[in-house]
Amino acid sequence: MRHGSIASSVLARQFQATTSRFFAQLADRAERELRGADQIAWLDRLDRDIQNIRQALSWCIARGESDLALRISGRIGWFWNTRGRPREGFEWATRALALPGDPWSAERANTASRAARCAWFLDDHQAHDRLLREALEIWDHNQDQLGTVRGLNYRIGQLWRDGNTREATNLQRASMDLFRAAGHWGLVSDGLAGLALASREEGDDAAATAHLQEALETVEQSHDISTYAFVSIHLAGQMHYNGDVQASIRHAGEGERVAWLLGDKDLAANAIYERAIANLEAVNLTSALALFQESEELFVECDTPRDATLSALYAAGIRVTMGDPGTGAIAFTRAFAELRARGWAEDRFLCAEAGSGLAMALGRNAEVLRLIGYATRQRAQAGLRRTPFESSRVASLEAMASRSLGDAVARQVTTDGEGLSEEEVFNLLDNLAEAARQAAAPGTT
Repeated sequence: MRHGSIASSVLARQFQATTSRFFAQLADRAERELRGADQIAWLDRLDRDIQNIRQALSWCIARGESDLALRISGRIGWFWNTRGRPREGFEWATRALALPGDPWSAERANTASRAARCAWFLDDHQAHDRLLREALEIWDHNQDQLGTVRGLNYRIGQLWRDGNTREATNLQRASMDLFRAAGHWGLVSDGLAGLALASREEGDDAAATAHLQEALETVEQSHDISTYAFVSIHLAGQMHYNGDVQASIRHAGEGERVAWLLGDKDLAANAIYERAIANLEAVNLTSALALFQESEELFVECDTPRDATLSALYAAGIRVTMGDPGTGAIAFTRAFAELRARGWAEDRFLCAEAGSGLAMALGRNAEVLRLIGYATRQRAQAGLRRTPFESSRVASLEAMASRSLGDAVARQVTTDGEGLSEEEVFNLLDNLAEAARQAAAPGTT
């Protein structure tokens, strides 16, 4: 009986080892297929096999099988984010990276970069930057040119996140020849989208649109419909600057259609968010509010907290505009706290601009101009423009506040706002939200 039990245990271990090697080989193939013409079928296949993949990873990690664990967790990195599992992907990858093994292996660099991407979705900037540094060090040590090129793409994203717009733009332009030489069409398309963003912020909307159109043409060479959806959503965003609301809705709708085919809820949420912005520009407030709420719910489901909070911020602003400052103020308070903690440079002026609408609803004209002054300076420092709709909205708020205060006082107050610190701005925003809650409380006169 004892010998039978031992034999069964040996057979079980052999079976698990064979199964784990099978899923490592499956991950090897999936890495190629997930960015090709059959990516939907492969995403679905990995979804069907997710329990077996988890068991294989658990076995590899428990037994210190570093190479197998790195291969399985890292090579299906695209799957984790596309199917709304960035936290699970991050946790498996970091557990695999913690195993003893070759510190300079190509598998380690690949898995570190995939884990960094998951951390990006989770807004864990510290983990993202640490893992990216590790991947870059390994690629540099191994003289891995493709890896180094991939690392440049991650680095550009870091610069945009931190508000280093000009440095990001310069690096983007310098990297394009490397992306093309690598023959990596996904990177080329991403790079063209980055060039579009750079051209947009320089005020050249025609060039930005042309870059995105070229990116769509480039995607056709790789049959990567995920990147096609990504670029379509970027094109929808560009249409806000072109002043073409209907084109924005059309491109966002196309991106959303493909995102749902992929089962990519995060990408679908981004498309819905762009549709919400377009409806806001068209002053379809009820539709815009519903779409922002829908995108927020999807972002929460996908564990992408910053994007969820931005949707909530816009929804709060619409509630204030529609005459519900109390409900809007509660949402504002949560959004201000979340975005302050996230640390994106862009979030500071987005909060200030949203808060200026709340200040106007409360009749706090000086605070309107202080917040606009702060936001305008922050945008100028980051090199980020307003859309025509945003410019019109800000100009309208400035005009109303200036009429109330008088031009001389208005200019002084705006100048004072330009000198506010981040802490002073968020304290002001919190005070406005509290005032709105109190004003909406039952029995308040």
